[in-house]
Amino acid sequence: MGGTFTTIILVVLLAPVAGAAGAEAEDAERDLEALRQRIELLQSELTDAGKRRSEAQAALRQVELAEQAVRRELAALRERQSEAKARKLELERRSRAQQAQLDRQRGILGKQLRLAYVEGREEWLRLVLSQHDPASLGRQLAYYGYFNRYRSEIIEVIRQQLHELVEISSALAAEVQKLAIFEQEQTQQLAELATAREQRATLVASIDRGIDAAGSEIYDLKQQEEELRDLLNRLASIAAGFPAGDGEPFSAHRGSMAWPAAGRVVRSFGQPKADGRLRWTGVLVEAPAGTDVRAIYNGRVVFSDWLQGMGLLLIVEHGEGYLSLYGHNHDLLKEVGDWVLPGDVIAHVGDSGGQASAALYFEIRKDGTPVNPQPWIR
Repeated sequence: MGGTFTTIILVVLLAPVAGAAGAEAEDAERDLEALRQRIELLQSELTDAGKRRSEAQAALRQVELAEQAVRRELAALRERQSEAKARKLELERRSRAQQAQLDRQRGILGKQLRLAYVEGREEWLRLVLSQHDPASLGRQLAYYGYFNRYRSEIIEVIRQQLHELVEISSALAAEVQKLAIFEQEQTQQLAELATAREQRATLVASIDRGIDAAGSEIYDLKQQEEELRDLLNRLASIAAGFPAGDGEPFSAHRGSMAWPAAGRVVRSFGQPKADGRLRWTGVLVEAPAGTDVRAIYNGRVVFSDWLQGMGLLLIVEHGEGYLSLYGHNHDLLKEVGDWVLPGDVIAHVGDSGGQASAALYFEIRKDGTPVNPQPWIR
């Protein structure tokens, strides 16, 4: 009685706590959705600004986003292909094992039938009419009954094995048909990807000619820096409302974080660019297209979209005013609001944003100000 009463008391006391926890979770989810909507609005404003500034850049954005979508579909298709091939191999293995087992059972049955044929169809009658003593006759009749039942069991096993073999063959045919469809879809998507790359090359050449003709490289680079600075300032105020993550502060891991991509640093922080009139505010890591891009530390994704000069850009907020930026990707694997851990693959190296070759642009910023990322990386 005392135990039951205590249980009732605990349920009554803990029910409001559980309800409050659920309400807090719902509130956090609503807040996160509101933040996502604010960032989507910001991305929409950036897109409109890009269209007003340069039709060619706006077209490049559309082509590279379409290319990313095709790459995602292609990656998903190849994963389904891989699964279908694995199922096909397993079905083929099962089919071979089933056929081997069926052959063994048929061999056993064949021996039994040959024995029955040799002994004659009326072997039971000969046993009854023989002059053997009754005890021996009883044993032989019992053995005869066992052999008959054994034959029947073998026949039933063979029947079941044939049925299973038919089912396996049917499933195997379905997987082969799926693979054929996947091959057709992959061929189509590769053609779409090739078309997108051709369109991109034409647009990049057009943009480069326009810059050369107007002598506006410095102007464009400054515009891109201002756009990025404005984006980061606005993201900083939005990201302040994101739910905080667990773990040690970002600043505590200075010098111990891994590079976001395996490659060669070809442009360093502070190095001159544009004939020395501007400086690099991050680093450029040359790496083969498709190389994994990994988060350097815990954080929340606050931007995952295309930005002029950066191409497909992903920004992670780490707390304490720190942001890490990953640009020129050929696809983005995380969405706004996603939580990432150190080493999580968040994108793949590409040449988006009009770059001539594949490389990752990487920055760390503190309260909107670029800091040299190299002392932070081991």
